[in-house]
Amino acid sequence: MDHIDAMDQLKTGIRLRSYGQHDPVVEYRLEGFDMFDEMIENIREDTIKMMLIMPKRVYEIQKRQEAIEAARKAAERQAAAAHEVMLNNGEEKQQPNAVEAALKREQVAKPTKTSGDGTDTQNKTVRKGKKIGRNDPCPCGSGKKYKKCCGRDE
Repeated sequence: MDHIDAMDQLKTGIRLRSYGQHDPVVEYRLEGFDMFDEMIENIREDTIKMMLIMPKRVYEIQKRQEAIEAARKAAERQAAAAHEVMLNNGEEKQQPNAVEAALKREQVAKPTKTSGDGTDTQNKTVRKGKKIGRNDPCPCGSGKKYKKCCGRDE
């Protein structure tokens, strides 16, 4: 996109070269070719930079994922230990562990196709008769086509 903008700027400014007794067509061709070579060189340079930077980013992402996984496992262990303490104290209330609670939350969050009162949210249109075609005679009896009479607003 930058190259296209630069070529547009070159096109508007090339007419000034004719004041210096230079052929504007030749000058535009030479300048455009130089700009194109520069664009290709910048693309190659950016590609090399990305190839050198990407392994570092991948390593950082892997480290971050490992830290998240370790924190999740620690939380599961802590929840299991708390559950065991509650069971050993004689209080046998049903306390789900962290995994079961997450599954329950996930199941509750799933969208349903009914509204809160249990009715369908989709309105279903029921037609009593056959649909009137646009080129059929109008049912009002005017003798015109439906599209020219009552179906004009549809």
